[in-house]
Amino acid sequence: MNRFLLVLLGSAAWSSELSDLKKLLDTHELRLAAQTAQNTAAQAVHTAAATAALSAARSAVAAAEQQLQHSLQRVAARDAELVQIASTLAAAPPCPGGGGASGSSSSNSSSSSSSSSSSSSGNSAGGGAPSQAMLDGAAAAAQRRRLEIVSQYGGDAQVFARGMWGDGAPIVARLARAIALGGQNFTFAVGGSSVTAAHDCYAHQAYPLEMERALWPVFAQAGVRLVVRNHGMGGTAALPFGFCLPELLGADADVVVHEFDMLEAGWGGFPAEVFVRNALALPRAPAVLLVHADQPRKQKLVAACTGQCEQIDRDTVYEPLAQRTEDIAGTGAVCPPLPTAGEADLVAHYGKLGLHSNSQLYAVCDLDHRVPYRWVDLTIRGKVGKHADWHPGPEGHRLRGLQLAHWYLGLLAAAAEQVAARLREHGGGANAAGMLRAAFGADIVPHVLPEPYQCDAAICGTPPTRCATSIAPKVGGELGELMINGSSAAAGEAAAAGGGGWTLRLSPEDVAAVRFAEEMRLGYADRKWAFTGGAADGWARFSVPGAKGGGPLLLCEPNHGWRREPTTGALAADAAFELDGAAVEAVGTAAATKAYGPVWKELEIENKLCVMLSLGLEPGDHTVGVKATTAGKVVTLSHLVWW
Repeated sequence: MNRFLLVLLGSAAWSSELSDLKKLLDTHELRLAAQTAQNTAAQAVHTAAATAALSAARSAVAAAEQQLQHSLQRVAARDAELVQIASTLAAAPPCPGGGGASGSSSSNSSSSSSSSSSSSSGNSAGGGAPSQAMLDGAAAAAQRRRLEIVSQYGGDAQVFARGMWGDGAPIVARLARAIALGGQNFTFAVGGSSVTAAHDCYAHQAYPLEMERALWPVFAQAGVRLVVRNHGMGGTAALPFGFCLPELLGADADVVVHEFDMLEAGWGGFPAEVFVRNALALPRAPAVLLVHADQPRKQKLVAACTGQCEQIDRDTVYEPLAQRTEDIAGTGAVCPPLPTAGEADLVAHYGKLGLHSNSQLYAVCDLDHRVPYRWVDLTIRGKVGKHADWHPGPEGHRLRGLQLAHWYLGLLAAAAEQVAARLREHGGGANAAGMLRAAFGADIVPHVLPEPYQCDAAICGTPPTRCATSIAPKVGGELGELMINGSSAAAGEAAAAGGGGWTLRLSPEDVAAVRFAEEMRLGYADRKWAFTGGAADGWARFSVPGAKGGGPLLLCEPNHGWRREPTTGALAADAAFELDGAAVEAVGTAAATKAYGPVWKELEIENKLCVMLSLGLEPGDHTVGVKATTAGKVVTLSHLVWW
């Protein structure tokens, strides 16, 4: 029953797009406007102005027809998706306990699935082997779905062939294990900035969920439970997020995803390596996908149309883009080479462990003058809210999600074929399940990481950092659980100073955006909760349990967006600190750089979000305190990180 509800929910999730299409079909606004311009031009004398108006009108009609045809193709494709989902679910037995197959409906219950029976016929965890027919059918379904995805974009296979790069072998091996054992979760834990959180769109339109909708019927047919969790957070950079991966993304990920570039200058440097190493060190030894938050070339916004321009609404007119013809860097190509030098070095160091990447810009670089690959198609159309031009629109999210789905479906097909080949070699029989468990079911063991490429071993060594945080969404590591301000002494200090003590609030710069999203019912889950205190609120004290010893201690604020509010202070300038009851000064960049190498200068601890309170903690348990010192300003604390 719940499975068919998922079909209905999937259909409801697309209702806003279908509604927009119906509005276009019913009103014919673009056609009527263009026809009016045509009539006006036809009745005018044959002047240059009349000729230009007629040309612009004809271009508008052609653009409207092209966009309409693309939208109709999309609707037909989604109708086919619903039919495929319904067909798959109709042939599958119920999930144990009535659970759904979609990761979005069971994102916090993935850890108990290894003993549950499969959501696809012919296989069950700890039971019989998958049938040859099931494996062949799953591989065929994956390849068929890949062809359907390409057909939705007019057969432009290069958009999907060029959109992904990296070594997929580790993921194929992990998928083969899940298929052979049956009833296993395969979990994508996705982090990133407002791009991943789908700001300016509805939350259900985010590219991780577009990927999920394309993948899960085929994963279910292969007997694998797909789980996709979107942990995107507006204004989130690789650090301090990358210090807190078990707490924010969970320890059960098979693929860890992070979207870069929005707040980092590429991912060839120190922040990327910290993230990659901490992700690879998670218990299930996941693969890592780094997503470029890139876009097609931006079309020029003009005040008035002087040629074949595109009017998106009453107030926005864009010049068209010409087809790319330039030779980039003497390569004979019109697309920039990927990976860049810094990325190539990082991939050479970690690629065999499953590091891979996605780029939308590279995929469409010589097609971005055409519908549906133009900047206005992928970044502007269909958005709600403030329409920030660095956020993708629904079409941008959908294309990226399908690029990812297309690649992972190919890996799923390869995995199903590997298991099928081994089953054919064995010839089936009563002990086929045992044979597959022996061949594919070895326990997952942690990665053996190479030495850090450029990061100091004290920072990038394993096991990774420990972290507690107040931001959401997350899986664990609640900062409030470490707060020790319940003592009467702390409460007395705040009361004596005329304050009410530190409280958990939204970051001041986040309040208006959250209120707007809630009023518009956009569905975003990201919240920059932070412990907040002013000069009259006394000390906030936290426990720091189980330090390994030798590493630093960091206190970090949430990202404050494009600017701090005048009443929001900085930890580095407007706070005092204590460690184990004694007053301490924050460590400066020069001292941190001397202790941990030049990579710390790149982090610019003093000028960004984190302060370092110790160059090397002693092993064991500690306490740390923070107090606002500047009258009229509050300071915020969202992350506590230690080694």
